[in-house]
Amino acid sequence: MGPLFGPRTVAEAAFLVAVPVIGLEAGLSWYAIVGVGAAAYVLVIVAEGVLSRGEARATPVSGAELDAPRPSAATIIDTVGPRRWNVWDLERVAREHAGSDPAADEERTFLLIYLRDFAGPDGMLPVDFDDLVRKSFGGLVANP
Repeated sequence: MGPLFGPRTVAEAAFLVAVPVIGLEAGLSWYAIVGVGAAAYVLVIVAEGVLSRGEARATPVSGAELDAPRPSAATIIDTVGPRRWNVWDLERVAREHAGSDPAADEERTFLLIYLRDFAGPDGMLPVDFDDLVRKSFGGLVANP
């Protein structure tokens, strides 16, 4: 998996912190600082949406990428019926299939962090988490 935060995220965070600080130094009232901060936040959201959409269009799929071999079926966990999942196996599968969808990769990373709290010392999750794992990991784990 790639880094969780890139330079754009750091720049956006710095901007969101700098705007209210500059407003405070400029002597703005509390309400004006909140308004300027909210406007900065909206600006960052709009910029992120435009840049994300541009990145999605800017990544053309070449013929070589289409012909690239798919991950072997051995790396996809096959199962039938509810089962207990091993967090370490889920992390391995998520790591092997990372890169095609950064948003899904990030979601799986955070989910795995929280699932560790519910796993036993051997990494096994209770059967109650079967549906959540199947929905969150989609095609990475075989659904019946």
